[in-house]
Amino acid sequence: MTDDDLLAPVHTREAVTAAEQGREDEARGPLRKALLADRSYEPAWLWLAWLVTDESHRKYCLEQAVAANPESEAHARLHRVRKVTSAPPPEVEVP
Repeated sequence: MTDDDLLAPVHTREAVTAAEQGREDEARGPLRKALLADRSYEPAWLWLAWLVTDESHRKYCLEQAVAANPESEAHARLHRVRKVTSAPPPEVEVP
């Protein structure tokens, strides 16, 4: 495990706190940092899927969560967006 891998949970906790306080827009920044640190950090993908408003972005996040963990709870949610074409949200575009 690298130092970057350790940052993903820290940033995700920061995002969760913001989201739970109703600051959804602010939560996206820490999730971006979490996923830049570790693209396979499933909890960050799940939270981002919850926060995005575009269904194509939601599907992309859920697909990434399943790729990170084939037993992810995202499977059930993917069924709801099966007819949507996935697209990465701006938060995960590499600078």
